[in-house]
Amino acid sequence: STDKRCGMINGKLILCPDNLCCGKDGYCGTNSACESGCQPFYGRCNGIDSPKIRLSSKGECGEIDGQIVMCPNNSCCSKYGSCDYKEEFCGKGCQPAFGKCNGFESPKITFSVKGECGIHNEKITLCPNNSCCSKYGSCDYKENFCGVGCQPAFGLC
Repeated sequence: STDKRCGMINGKLILCPDNLCCGKDGYCGTNSACESGCQPFYGRCNGIDSPKIRLSSKGECGEIDGQIVMCPNNSCCSKYGSCDYKEEFCGKGCQPAFGKCNGFESPKITFSVKGECGIHNEKITLCPNNSCCSKYGSCDYKENFCGVGCQPAFGLC
């Protein structure tokens, strides 16, 4: 167990490091943190293809293989999906949903309040409460939302 917090805290996305799980209490850990109530958006969870959101380990960023891959250490995500601090990464074409960008408050990740999910207006909107994000960008628990076409980067599938 560790004292590291995880979740959406004061508008900031806090992920668990080192393949730890984000427990229902909002702390990173192992064992019970990985079981019932585990939060797959912020770390690993048993029985769920997770984490849904992770920090880049190889300099890549964007929506990759059903995951949201964020640039670490306040670096910028270029239009080509690479992290760096150089002007050509942080300026024109920069993707504020996945890292810092000049002229943007970023990254912007929120949980849906109106039932929408996906990437809209340079923001990432996730489905709350382990609901599914349908191929049409809506959150629900119904089979047609969670089955074929479901978007695992933005909700459960």
